[in-house]
Amino acid sequence: MTSTAVLLATFADRQALGRALPRLRETQAQRLRAFSPVALEEDEQEGGPERPSPIRWLALAAGLVGCGSGFWLCIGAALRYSQILGGKPPISWLPYCIPGFELTILVSALTTVGAVLVYSRLWPRLGLPAGTHQPFSADAFGVEVECRRAERETLRQLLRSLGAGEIREL
Repeated sequence: MTSTAVLLATFADRQALGRALPRLRETQAQRLRAFSPVALEEDEQEGGPERPSPIRWLALAAGLVGCGSGFWLCIGAALRYSQILGGKPPISWLPYCIPGFELTILVSALTTVGAVLVYSRLWPRLGLPAGTHQPFSADAFGVEVECRRAERETLRQLLRSLGAGEIREL
């Protein structure tokens, strides 16, 4: 039998949950998860500094791959067919700059758009993520608190004093 208990408390409104979160963070809770149908500013403020996005490095790498691919296509075609026009060598870098530049822009732009969609999670969700409780995705606010079994009743009383409606043990 595990020595931890998980309590799920439901709050009537956003303000009650906002008042409860700082008090719950002061307790000896091992894990704390807030559920809300809308984004909570309290969580964003306490999240700490954000990491820089890796999208800029993906765009740079994609641009370099695109440029290299543009030159490689031109050089490969020139070596394969070896047409000498006007006495010039088949491989000359100046005319190959145009396809290199075009593929740099094309590959970098497509990769950046794809990376933005992936990192911002803009694709449609077909179901709720694991661990999401149905009422919290519509009109209710809640918090899931993991604590030691010995502290379960103390935490339950604290949740009731903070304005929690229903408190269930998971």
